[in-house]
Amino acid sequence: MKPSEKFAEGLNITEIGALFNISHPTVGRILYGFSPDGNSDEKSKRYQGSTVLSAIKRYYGATAGDGDPPLEKE
Repeated sequence: MKPSEKFAEGLNITEIGALFNISHPTVGRILYGFSPDGNSDEKSKRYQGSTVLSAIKRYYGATAGDGDPPLEKE
């Protein structure tokens, strides 16, 4: 599987932690309240990139002047 295909399916908590160098429990706290929106299965929940970025911005309190900028600007 190509990396681009893996990202299209979404990332699980372990992959998100490795990508951003964040511990597994912290990733769980960051994603609290967000529903998995990737190709989840019975073993793992997967999250799309936009969901992960929104969760990280909310958790760390990052805001832009009049709301969140579109992902294209980030």
